Amino acid sequence: MRHCSVNSPCPATRRVWRSRWAAIGAAVAVTLGAGGLLSVSAESGAASFVAISPDRILDTRSADPIGATDLGGGGEPYELQVTGGVIPSSATAAALNITVVDGRTNDFGGFVTVYPCGPRPDVSNLNFVSGQTVPNSVVAPLSADGSVCLYVYGLADLLVDISGYYDTTATNSGAQGPAGPAGADGAVGPAGPAGADGAVGPAGPAGADGAVGSAGADGADGVVLLDDDLTQSIPGADEPDVVIGADGNPVIAYVDGAANNLMLATCGDIRCATFESTTLVDTADQVSHPRIAITDAGNPVVAYRDVTGGVSKAKLVYCGHPSCNSVQQSQGFSTTGVTGGPAVVSSLSDGGVVAVFHSGSTVYVGACARVIGPCLDVGAASYAWLGYDVSGVDIVIGSDGLPVIAVSSVNSGGTTASLAIGRCSVVSCSGVTFSTEWSDATLTSATMSDPTIIVGPDGKPRVVFGLADNSSRQTVVLTCGDLSCSLGNQDEARWDTAIAFTADAIVTVDGDLLVAYRGENTSGTFPNSMLNVARCTNSDCSDRIIAQIVDGSVHAGLDPSLVLTANGLPVVVSATLDELVIRACAQMHCNPYIRAD
Repeated sequence: MRHCSVNSPCPATRRVWRSRWAAIGAAVAVTLGAGGLLSVSAESGAASFVAISPDRILDTRSADPIGATDLGGGGEPYELQVTGGVIPSSATAAALNITVVDGRTNDFGGFVTVYPCGPRPDVSNLNFVSGQTVPNSVVAPLSADGSVCLYVYGLADLLVDISGYYDTTATNSGAQGPAGPAGADGAVGPAGPAGADGAVGPAGPAGADGAVGSAGADGADGVVLLDDDLTQSIPGADEPDVVIGADGNPVIAYVDGAANNLMLATCGDIRCATFESTTLVDTADQVSHPRIAITDAGNPVVAYRDVTGGVSKAKLVYCGHPSCNSVQQSQGFSTTGVTGGPAVVSSLSDGGVVAVFHSGSTVYVGACARVIGPCLDVGAASYAWLGYDVSGVDIVIGSDGLPVIAVSSVNSGGTTASLAIGRCSVVSCSGVTFSTEWSDATLTSATMSDPTIIVGPDGKPRVVFGLADNSSRQTVVLTCGDLSCSLGNQDEARWDTAIAFTADAIVTVDGDLLVAYRGENTSGTFPNSMLNVARCTNSDCSDRIIAQIVDGSVHAGLDPSLVLTANGLPVVVSATLDELVIRACAQMHCNPYIRAD
């Protein structure tokens, strides 16, 4: 618990105490935050109101915010000394204006309670939601020692201004009577939005009651299912990748593990309540790493790795129909010995695509301009990564219509991991200049995952990848400062998890970054895992809310793939050891749980 007073100021708190005093007449009207008036009698034995020049007695913006870092309440109250100096010890109450600055809270909202220090009443004096700055006026009784306590459900900086106090020994002259209504008029402006939030405010206590109820479910890790997510499964499936088809419904490319077939599942609605599977053209001994895109004709094209007779190549399957149930044409790139990728985007007219893949320390970029029949050009340009082994590649169409490529790699000693970005100068990506935009040279035995590159809400790329070094495993987010990710990049955000090696990301309708990855299970044991979904609540993802989603398997969350449907709700597809799980989220942050702790 922190203490501040007029004789012992808090850091960076401005106070200008004046000795100008005035008393008011037989009654005083004090304007409250809701717009009502409070009349206080000045008869013998009653407290009289003494108005003073408004003064700020608390400002925590240069110190720690008040509340709890989990944004769900439970923090210690803040004790503020009011009497002392110009406020006499005989004061029994104070007229205060409380302002929440940059409030942060969970989906139920937050509130502030102002009360005499001691047992906290189950009420709120001010309500707020994340990112809001909102004031309210409060007449607060003082504790016996002249202090008040401020409790924050959530996390916020507080401003406290005082405009007067009540005193049983004071005699009011009435000279300052009008000052109370004038102060109230100033607060009426923000009182409108505060009133609307006030309607949400009661949900805060209701939420707290819900959390108390869940305490009985500690055996289930203290979680309660709130939303009705829709889940489907495909037995024996693996390595999924999902996009939105021409009809607005998800389309999923995957590998049938039992028959080693390349498959396509076309969903019958945006939640994939029904779907139809189609086997794609494939004569390979082994297929892996399928990645899907939708061409300008509205038909799927799937890139994958083909191993036939011990020779590995990057290949494409073009579909002649949105569900791929008619003509299918297969085309291979001329490069052999492919060990990673491919990733593919549709950036050319007439169904053309650009694919990127790698082999050892070489990255290949190939444009496939397809008018009718197979691709006209399947040659691939090569780019050497000297001294480094390429671990993954990804490609996205930038906000200016030009492809952007991300490449993750680790040096031969495992001591340095790096991420390079290349922005194509033309849509066919015939020439790319790569430059390293992130690196970590403090490692001892590092590995990196395939990167995922997306376009953020500001039109600039964001890259998500997994980094492992011995027992340390992290998910990393790099936020680019320009279209080429070469200037003004923000320091990466990292967070630890037991596994965190494959990841995918999208931007939600409210502009938040959503990251799906394989993480630890609720007990934190390894190698058991589960699907984790992290919602970044600020621009560089240094603040996050993480949901752990139980899909009925101790090995869930493999190869997650995210997509945003037309109704603003995500669909996430991931694999276990024996099936593919399709989850249509019922909440835009794909978080169906609330934790009691």
